[in-house]
Amino acid sequence: MNYYLVFQNKSYKEESNGGYIWAPQKNKKGDGEFHWHNVAGVKKGDVILHCVKQSIVAISEAIKNGHEEKRPEELKERGEWDNEAWHAPFNKNGKGNQGYLYEINKELYEYMFVEMLKEKQAERMKLYLEKVIKRI
Repeated sequence: MNYYLVFQNKSYKEESNGGYIWAPQKNKKGDGEFHWHNVAGVKKGDVILHCVKQSIVAISEAIKNGHEEKRPEELKERGEWDNEAWHAPFNKNGKGNQGYLYEINKELYEYMFVEMLKEKQAERMKLYLEKVIKRI
């Protein structure tokens, strides 16, 4: 099993709703980016942390190997990407380098997972305290 961190600031909503991660094979100049090609290396069972605006918003597991596929319909109106692409489907479970998908080691995954839980717990505690204060 491998672990990945995906930065989806522009496409999280569409990709999450569609149950996949997606990256073009080439930019408009015809060049590929290693972090886009990482999508092709995703294997069934790999774990993916989804990051949007510097926060981990979801964790998923790949249900199929990454493979070549055309740009999904819901992303067609975005003209900044090539139509030939890498695609890796996943199931829905709930500040870095500019790029898309990066393989990370298990230790970093575990650290980020624990930090995400702490952040979520702090958010829940804040909401709870705000409710208590309103009652006072």
